[in-house]
Amino acid sequence: MLKTTRLIALLFAGVFLCTEARPSLAQDYFFGVPNVQMTVAVNPDASATIVYDFTFRNSPHGHAIDVVDVGTPHSRYDLKNVRASVDGHPLSDIRVSEYVKPGFEVHLGAHAIRPGGAGVVHVEFTMPNMVYQDTTNDTLASMRITPTWFGEQYVQGDTHLQIAIQLPKGVRPEDVLHQGREFSLKAETDDGARVGWDLPGVRFTGKNMVALSFPKGDMQNVIKQTAIDLLVIWFTESPRARVTLGIVFMVLLAVVFFRFTGGTGLTVYVILAAVSGFVFYHRPGLHLLAMPCIVVLLGLNEWILGRRKSRYMPPIAEVEGGGIKRGLTAPEAAVLLELPLAKVLSLVIFGMLKKGLLRQIKDDPLIVAVNEPFQAKSAGQKHAEFYQQAAVKQGVVIHKYEHPFLFLIQNNSDKPARDIDFSRPMKTLIESAAARMKGFDLSDTQDYY
Repeated sequence: MLKTTRLIALLFAGVFLCTEARPSLAQDYFFGVPNVQMTVAVNPDASATIVYDFTFRNSPHGHAIDVVDVGTPHSRYDLKNVRASVDGHPLSDIRVSEYVKPGFEVHLGAHAIRPGGAGVVHVEFTMPNMVYQDTTNDTLASMRITPTWFGEQYVQGDTHLQIAIQLPKGVRPEDVLHQGREFSLKAETDDGARVGWDLPGVRFTGKNMVALSFPKGDMQNVIKQTAIDLLVIWFTESPRARVTLGIVFMVLLAVVFFRFTGGTGLTVYVILAAVSGFVFYHRPGLHLLAMPCIVVLLGLNEWILGRRKSRYMPPIAEVEGGGIKRGLTAPEAAVLLELPLAKVLSLVIFGMLKKGLLRQIKDDPLIVAVNEPFQAKSAGQKHAEFYQQAAVKQGVVIHKYEHPFLFLIQNNSDKPARDIDFSRPMKTLIESAAARMKGFDLSDTQDYY
């Protein structure tokens, strides 16, 4: 048995937030909507009673209009207060919509509008939380709302659209302010001010936004919004901003992920990116929340990587409670604290300059040379023995870890220090510092220095 086809009439009435209507899922609907009347009654508790009267004129070649799906501004509607009829015939088969989220569906049953026929579908329901605190004036409340619209491919001809908003008692017509689109009607009734917009000849295939502000003296409640709420609303209604921020997030996620994994795990990244994109599309607020989180994660990741790179000390046979190792030189203490190796090298060179082992040839770039008394005379000479004898003669102290530095600089006297490969002397220094810590407490010693 063929499934019952349906017309999805997307009735998105939003306060401060309007989403695009989904097109009908059926492929054979073709109809006119010559008249649409929308009436909104503002209630003191910030709810609003929304009433729609749609005049449908079905094409002779169109399918019967047998179900109308009505979108709601948010999910807090109650099916028990929904009323509907077609040409005055009450309709009782009203369910949660299978297609519009949030929304409900009205089944026309035996009163479906046949091909070539016409009919008026009447729907009314009450929505809570529809009136907001005006952001420009503390004494005013505001409302922003749009009727639904249908897909361009389904609508034939133009529509005479009429929108009316009934305000609470005590609100005078002259106190009501429009926001953008001027009123076509302002009147005073027994129930309060009534304003409206008469829009003949519109294409009922897009937004027809109206907005107003009015004194909130008769309101028992208005919905207050924070700056974050307004930011989320703006972001939700700004496709370009969402796409741009989405690209930025994916780039930052890639940097964090591949820096952490060392360039591996492409499949996992693709899955993470796809899940993130899906969540952000449906929950723009989470997208905004994720941006500072990914920035913090990026900084944390770089800090961890920096710490990982700085840990060049070999395992140390330390003894907890073994006491503090005193008497370390500045370079040895720097190694113990795992300072950047470039800084350790600077301490070694400037320490030897201070003791007169080296002399400075050039300042920028730094070029140093070994002073004459400390130059080994031949390659076969034992360096340790020579440097000990030279130190005694000159009355200075030359540490064992300084021997390979002196010999390397002597053989590269014409090179800037930055161009000399000090990896082997640095390794000797690190091993020497680690050996001197044997039997002492590493943590206490690090705290000391």
